[in-house]
Amino acid sequence: MKYIAALTMNKQVNILLADDYPAIINGITVELKNNRDFKVVAIAQTIDDIEKKIIQCPTDVLIISYWFRGVSSQNIIRKVRSRYPSLKIIIYTQEEKLFLVKEILPYVDGYILKTEPEGVLSKAIHRTLQHKKSISEDVRESLAMDASFNNALSKQENKILSYRLHGVSTTHISDQMSISEKTVRKHLDNARKKLGFHKTEDMMRWFWKQSQ
Repeated sequence: MKYIAALTMNKQVNILLADDYPAIINGITVELKNNRDFKVVAIAQTIDDIEKKIIQCPTDVLIISYWFRGVSSQNIIRKVRSRYPSLKIIIYTQEEKLFLVKEILPYVDGYILKTEPEGVLSKAIHRTLQHKKSISEDVRESLAMDASFNNALSKQENKILSYRLHGVSTTHISDQMSISEKTVRKHLDNARKKLGFHKTEDMMRWFWKQSQ
């Protein structure tokens, strides 16, 4: 399953496609046929079929959707990663929720959005086979922004925003954190300024979206 060895021996890279939408499978297959380095050796349209196909067909790269009929592929991805550590795994999905991305990212080699133009997936395969992580630009920017904002806030500011997000009043936050209400309001104002919002309501709306 080593890409460099495969290239040296002029062998194609064996790819397993896992998605429950035939149109997506067909689209990927058409794109990959344009690259002589790649060969689609198997297709799985259910989560249960994925490991069966890996066993049946020597596979170098698994391209897998995040969702199968409403069921997350996280468990099978973790299972496959544990059992086949040299297998490259690329998620090909429409899922952009940051908390879901961050949960699965340590277990995969690539995270590519289905909205990307033709050619991006092929480049991602090449990149992952060179032992480099490949992530869609939009996802990468969201991850960077999330890290930037979280690093900008102090622990107390993050904690106060979390309390406010859950409807805890300034008075109760003051009691919980053993600080004055004036200090709570000051921390909220500092957080708002750091994040570049003019209104606290806008900041809380953004914070809520980040927590989804």
